[in-house]
Amino acid sequence: RLSSTGFGPARVQCNMSLLAAPGLGEAYMDEKLKSRVELTGDSYAELKACLECRPFFGNISMALNGPAGHHLFKAATATSEEVPLAIHKLAAWFLHVIPVGIFVIQSAFAVVLFLDQWHKNQQDGSGYCPRAADGKTKAAACFVAVLHLIRLMQDALRLYQQSFAPRVRVTIDGEETTVRLTESLPGWIFDLIWGLSLDKFISFLNIYVIFRSKDALDVALNSLAIEFVALLDNEYKGLIFGQFEAVVEHYVSMAVLAEHDSGGRWGKMTKSLAFQYVIILLPIPFMAALCILVPICM
Repeated sequence: RLSSTGFGPARVQCNMSLLAAPGLGEAYMDEKLKSRVELTGDSYAELKACLECRPFFGNISMALNGPAGHHLFKAATATSEEVPLAIHKLAAWFLHVIPVGIFVIQSAFAVVLFLDQWHKNQQDGSGYCPRAADGKTKAAACFVAVLHLIRLMQDALRLYQQSFAPRVRVTIDGEETTVRLTESLPGWIFDLIWGLSLDKFISFLNIYVIFRSKDALDVALNSLAIEFVALLDNEYKGLIFGQFEAVVEHYVSMAVLAEHDSGGRWGKMTKSLAFQYVIILLPIPFMAALCILVPICM
């Protein structure tokens, strides 16, 4: 069982055979945890996978709900006492700062790149349909547009799967109940609205940039450079959920308690899903049209 104990310090006791997290030992939650949470290994694994793929748990939520340094220190002492407390505090600081830094970089990059391309378009006077590119460049640009269309469709399928949010059995303060992870953690609204909107905006910005590329290699390099910045948040989230089990346990426990405190309001999740469907499905016909218009107008 995974358990987190009360207001300050809260402790997680892990059964290795259930959690399949070798070397984790004991992990300590933040003082924000005011209740004791117990999860079986299957419940923990399901909640972890659910939290990892949800768009409402992004940069801001990860920054606002990160663990404290002394709790990371207590978690580490179960397996190793060689790392000093200062290093754990520094790691905790990184857990709060890095997501915010990624958010700022992605947002600023998108705005600066859009303004730069808009200014260049106004200066050279080539208009929106110059028809000056050769066949190879047009084909490369068309392929990139089709890839973005496929990604939008994959996002729609992923959202469809998320619509079937499972109820997971947990024990909170000795009382057995079920929770369904929706949107309750601090920062979820910002992550959901800004995260999804920025992701779709960067996809169309990518098409706008490659539309002005000079040759096929320029198309590939511009597209890869933009994708590198666009996927920074996904890479960071994958790193945390793949390598830092103690931090993930903290996030899962925080999400369970936040959902329990909110009363598991399904109506809130229904509205959230409706918003996500609009944001994800609306760009698909426009991207499909660009797959045709880009090679024609380049």
